[in-house]
Amino acid sequence: MHKIRKTIIIVAALLFLAFFGFRSFDMFKDSILEIYNIRWKLSITREIHIDFYGGVIPTFFSLFIVFYLVSFREFSIRQYFSYFLLSAAFGLMVSGVSSTAIITFYKVLALLVSFLAVFLTFYDGGFVEFLKFRDFHRLDFTKRNYVNALLLAYTYACLSVLVVDLVYVPFAVSAYIGAMGLTDGIMLSGLFTPLSVTFVTLLVMFLYEMHASS
Repeated sequence: MHKIRKTIIIVAALLFLAFFGFRSFDMFKDSILEIYNIRWKLSITREIHIDFYGGVIPTFFSLFIVFYLVSFREFSIRQYFSYFLLSAAFGLMVSGVSSTAIITFYKVLALLVSFLAVFLTFYDGGFVEFLKFRDFHRLDFTKRNYVNALLLAYTYACLSVLVVDLVYVPFAVSAYIGAMGLTDGIMLSGLFTPLSVTFVTLLVMFLYEMHASS
């Protein structure tokens, strides 16, 4: 019972810090980044451009992390791409088009892909297997799995937003993928994944302890 109370306190504190962090980052973005951000526009065609900071850098790091997970962490590339399709679907679900830009709710996306990443790494069989059997005894809470979840969620978030941008490109007169650099959804969705993965991990640990004590 003491462990359950401790977990509840940690989750409550994390929620408070998450809200405070989101608000602080929004203020920093609106007052500094959008004004002083240095843009480096790379032209793909006359109408289509990609921002170096907001598009190329997070995409490069995401692909490098995928290579690292597959080559050095023995992660299944087939399993990665099967769940990437689901994360891309999440990206399309939380995105839309305004009169001037593609809008992605990157905080929601980061949270959704974190659930995928946590169950892919902590649960033997992955997210779909957990939904099917709901066997909490197959959860394996280790530091290695937590690091894998952080890396996995980052790639899912960034690459999913990139896919969203590419899907909407044919329907736009002009497109600036990753525009605004550090204030764009590709970059921001990845930056928020460490917090969302930590929150989901604590939530799953809490549910695990509740199930174990019942």
